[in-house]
Amino acid sequence: MHRNPMVRNQPPARSAESGTPQDAVPASNILLSSTLLQGNNSIIIDHQGALYTLRVTRSGKLILTK
Repeated sequence: MHRNPMVRNQPPARSAESGTPQDAVPASNILLSSTLLQGNNSIIIDHQGALYTLRVTRSGKLILTK
């Protein structure tokens, strides 16, 4: 079986709002932010023709804007 290097191999993340595990998301659908950003501070995501910017703040948080 091949492992996907983009998928993290850690326990489920906890939701910031509720503190409950995000069990509804299959592990195969979880990507590391470093995989998406590839060393950049921001990337552009084309979602159904609309462009979004995903960026890392100075404090290390992610912000997605249209």
